[in-house]
Amino acid sequence: MGRQICRFLLILWLTLLVCSYPAQASPRPVLPSAKLTGWDWQNLTTEIQQSYCVQAFAAFRGSPAQSYIISHGVQSLTPAGLCDRLTQFYSIEDNRDTPIATAAALAPILFADTPIGTRY
Repeated sequence: MGRQICRFLLILWLTLLVCSYPAQASPRPVLPSAKLTGWDWQNLTTEIQQSYCVQAFAAFRGSPAQSYIISHGVQSLTPAGLCDRLTQFYSIEDNRDTPIATAAALAPILFADTPIGTRY
């Protein structure tokens, strides 16, 4: 009985593992560490910045906190808009030592009503 359960769990785990990977996965860029700061953000390639923003955006949309934000600027945010907000945030020299995770949480709210492309 114990061997059958172990065998079943092993097969289930392997099935889930195989099914969770896309058949033709394209190489994804290595995303920055959570300890990344504005100084580092400015030196990343656009591709890496956008990859980070796509994942951070998905995490934001999946969080219960986003449903409490009523600002149209935040509710209509896109991954590209998040990248722009991060660049705006880090264009202020006092913010450049802020870790990326903190900046990603603050920037969309702080710059919700500023035009895309604004730099300071």
